[in-house]
Amino acid sequence: MGELSGARIAVTGATGFIGRYLCWALAGEGARVVAVVRRPERAADLERDGMLVAQADLQDRGALERAFRGADFLVANAALVSIGARSLDELVRTNVHGTENQLDAAAAAGVERGVYISSAVVYARRPGHFYREVDPLLAAQGGNRFQYYAISKAAAERAAWRRAERHGMTLSSVRPHTVYGAFDRGTFSVWLKRFMSTPGVGVFPKGVYLPAVFAGDLADAVGRMLVRDAARGRAYNIASAPDEVSYWDMMQAYRRAGGRAPKVVLPVPFPFRRRYDTSRAQRELDFLPRPLVEGFRDMVERERRGL
Repeated sequence: MGELSGARIAVTGATGFIGRYLCWALAGEGARVVAVVRRPERAADLERDGMLVAQADLQDRGALERAFRGADFLVANAALVSIGARSLDELVRTNVHGTENQLDAAAAAGVERGVYISSAVVYARRPGHFYREVDPLLAAQGGNRFQYYAISKAAAERAAWRRAERHGMTLSSVRPHTVYGAFDRGTFSVWLKRFMSTPGVGVFPKGVYLPAVFAGDLADAVGRMLVRDAARGRAYNIASAPDEVSYWDMMQAYRRAGGRAPKVVLPVPFPFRRRYDTSRAQRELDFLPRPLVEGFRDMVERERRGL
């Protein structure tokens, strides 16, 4: 990704779990990263690593425009993640209207290309739970509170495409599933560590298959999407491929990487399976995720060192 060297890239939600990996990866390719955050005091480590820090709320289009000025690219990552704990109105305000504000502000600031960080939960339910990028997204209405996040992300992705078309921006979208990595405060990595932290007897949900992706690999894919001509106007599933990954596989990889593990693990039947066609990312981005144990080893080491 040598094309990113010297490029100025604005990353929203930079102090979040995925946001930090995006900043690290893009800066590692020689890009000048602008970490766009609501609370600059949380970005001291990014600033120490040479990144610029700009303060902006997703609802403040003027502040976003100022933060994006001079940027060559936008990575629209900021979002509210909540499964069952937030109202649909809250999620729509942040994830949908906040996305519209990001794209509007980027266009006004002269940014011509960006990547929207979507999610694999945006797909409408299909028999067999196998999803391709061309499959329909969730409807904007209906569902229960545990589906509100997915509904808001589907609506936000549609809004991103509409805004990009209106402004003549080049946009790509990435749809990751089960992202894991260091310093996750509220998603999959947290639950995995809780399951694994029982010193004696633990349990694991037998029959769960999760096509997970390491946050560093996701960030690498985003960097490729910013510079590949083939990625213009395209959405990409990003997940473990080509094989399915069971929760048991993930637990064993985490243990081998040095993570804590219970002495005895009891299986509890809990059938849950999701599969995603990732061939487009392999073909157009030359993307293949690293083995689970390597991703978990990076995660464990970063958390131990506080990096």
